[in-house]
Amino acid sequence: MKKQLLLLAVLASMVGVGCSSKTNTATPPVETTTTTAVDPGTPGGGGTDGGLSDGGGDTVDFVPVSFSIFNSYVGTHPINSPKNIKISVNLTEVDSTLKYAGSVKISYEDNGQTFTGTFESSADNNQNISGLKDNDVPESTYNYWFAKDGKTVFTGIFQDALGSVVLVIDKTVDQGDGQGTGYVSGSVYFKNFAQSQATQSPYRKCWFIYAGPYDCRSTEVMQKTSLTLGTGEGYRKLGTFTGMSKVNAFNL
Repeated sequence: MKKQLLLLAVLASMVGVGCSSKTNTATPPVETTTTTAVDPGTPGGGGTDGGLSDGGGDTVDFVPVSFSIFNSYVGTHPINSPKNIKISVNLTEVDSTLKYAGSVKISYEDNGQTFTGTFESSADNNQNISGLKDNDVPESTYNYWFAKDGKTVFTGIFQDALGSVVLVIDKTVDQGDGQGTGYVSGSVYFKNFAQSQATQSPYRKCWFIYAGPYDCRSTEVMQKTSLTLGTGEGYRKLGTFTGMSKVNAFNL
């Protein structure tokens, strides 16, 4: 009996062993969802229109919701009269998983200079680090095409050093070739990180951080419940785009 009590005490002390004070440590596991990733229905081949990207991707005009919203997105400096605003999407399927990694870039010209924000999700898995959650989970785990309201749509989340964006594709104009090729349109939502003295984790993208200034999680993206992000998690609609080549943007 004494041995049993001693064993229970040891187990209880092990349960109490926690993570460090980093904001991304004391976390629940990644949410599960019944939404299934689907094939976007395009042939192999891939495009070479780099635009803002090298070695793939497609670039089209980007229309901000408003000047004030775009100024909030820029954040680091006031803008004067931005023009030639573009979005470039350069994504590639990760190892036949139907999940997509790569970059979303937003560029503009202002005061004689060109500025580009590059938001990324890599094709790698999270590093396996003792004390951290989501070990070995793919960074691209939330970036995929899925069926909603009778359409094949896409949402994905990407990060740079200052914040995150969510890419939403809600419409595809089929070219009628039977291959599913065509042009896509959609929108971008953004969330800037709050100013903080806390150090940003080099081991996890912001969608794997559950609290603090570097948390960029979105229920709508993770659970694929909506193509419109609510403001409750800090995201705002940045703007829209049309006429992007699906084959080039997704390197299909």
